[in-house]
Amino acid sequence: MSMELNKAYPRETMSGLFSLMAEGRFGEIVRAKALINTPDGPPYRFDLAWGNINEVSFNSALSRSRLVVIGPEIVPGIMEEEIRAFLLKLKADE
Repeated sequence: MSMELNKAYPRETMSGLFSLMAEGRFGEIVRAKALINTPDGPPYRFDLAWGNINEVSFNSALSRSRLVVIGPEIVPGIMEEEIRAFLLKLKADE
């Protein structure tokens, strides 16, 4: 599943999302990768592989933020809805 994220998110938000993915909140995820613009800092690359998360900042500008998720039982439309709902809920809680 591949989805474009329509805005910049704080690093902490994406770190939390990747932690939940590693814990299985959105089903079995074998691999996930995101390139994310942040509102007040550099862009970040997030990688999840077999439960291990890596996040690295970098200096290259991004034209857009994107998330890609791979897993054996992922239903793309449902996964995208769940992730967007999670991100909207976080925004509402701020």
